[in-house]
Amino acid sequence: MVNFSLAKAKHAIWNVKLTTFIGCNNAAAPENCLVSYRDCQFGKWLYTQGLSGYRTLAEMREIELVHRQLHQMALEVIQLKEANQIQMAQEKVIEMQIVSQRMMQLMDKVAQTATVSSQN
Repeated sequence: MVNFSLAKAKHAIWNVKLTTFIGCNNAAAPENCLVSYRDCQFGKWLYTQGLSGYRTLAEMREIELVHRQLHQMALEVIQLKEANQIQMAQEKVIEMQIVSQRMMQLMDKVAQTATVSSQN
């Protein structure tokens, strides 16, 4: 079972790094923004264990979609920053926060369901 609390903490750090990248002229884009949604640490777990272990949960399938969406949005943020469209990049980061919050809610729901299942 994945430690969803740890996954959420890592996701929060990823968000901070991406936001820092936008605000600093010399900050590098977070490495995990540049990898495929299948190749990041969470994606590797999702596609090797997560979807098979929790395939009956609608929330898990939604996590897959939201995770993919976050990677696409992060790539857009990086492209906007590199094109010196800082305002648009900042707006995209704000949009990402809503999607990110949904990811956190879904992780909480799956973690709750997994806890209840393991107690039965």
